[in-house]
Amino acid sequence: MNPNTEILRKKYMDHPPEGMTSEDIRRMSEDGLLDMDYFLHEDDLAVSSYCYALTRACLTYVR
Repeated sequence: MNPNTEILRKKYMDHPPEGMTSEDIRRMSEDGLLDMDYFLHEDDLAVSSYCYALTRACLTYVR
């Protein structure tokens, strides 16, 4: 198992998402765990991408 995935597993076992238990997280496959993490942070990624694109556009305009 990937050590980074196990760190993520511990994080979610300590503080499981709403509607899940630590046992659910413990039994989850690595792929399932990574998919869940992506889904829970999908909005964060969209905002980051938007801010990055906006910053790039502003810097291009200023030059």
